Amino acid sequence: EEGLRKALAPDAVLEDLRVIARQLDVRHVLEGSVRTAGNQLRITAQLIDAADGSQVWSRSFDRERNDVFAIQEEIAMAVSETLSVSLDVGTVARARGGTTNLEAYDKYLRARALDRQRGAGDDMVRAAQYYRDAVKLDPAFVRAWSDLYAELALWPIYVPDGGAEAREEQEAIRARLRGLAPASPFTAMIEANALVETRRWAEAEPALAAAIAAGGVFRDDSMGVETFFLLNTSRLRDAIPRIE
Repeated sequence: EEGLRKALAPDAVLEDLRVIARQLDVRHVLEGSVRTAGNQLRITAQLIDAADGSQVWSRSFDRERNDVFAIQEEIAMAVSETLSVSLDVGTVARARGGTTNLEAYDKYLRARALDRQRGAGDDMVRAAQYYRDAVKLDPAFVRAWSDLYAELALWPIYVPDGGAEAREEQEAIRARLRGLAPASPFTAMIEANALVETRRWAEAEPALAAAIAAGGVFRDDSMGVETFFLLNTSRLRDAIPRIE
């Protein structure tokens, strides 16, 4: 009971926010909650100054599920005005490999939630199926194709019985993205990853640099591929900060 009281205490919450802000190297943290009832959504969002825990901005939204993309833009605009910065959440949701199909987006979020758990192989199988469902609903959903590719890359380790099939599916995804979005940073990263995996180091280096430069949304994926590249080309000093 004492541990629970400490965990729920304002000081504990503030400390968590400070840790998050420090890890992300940011001053402010946006947090909130989403509750659903049938087709209705209640979204509560608040912007916190992690330095002292003060609330800079907060608001609740009662909307229908079909308005979820509009709410993202509304929150981004409010935060932008509060901090006098520019946020392009609307562009990210649509033009940068996203989707405007609500069902596809829901499947994608379910897959991402399983990804974050990084549990047993069963979770990865379920996540992959959610990604497949998402791209079936919206075949132009580049982010979902890219994340499905990344999910399948782990199968030889965590779902060994499906490793061969996963590799075939990855190649099919790679070919599809070449035709669907050849200039997308997601496609560029997959192409660079393929060069790294096949040890074509001379070609991989410029491809990897171009993919990283093309879009900051890849920080997690690109760091893994880049670290693998650096380790295998004996650049240990450059690899260590990424490993840490």
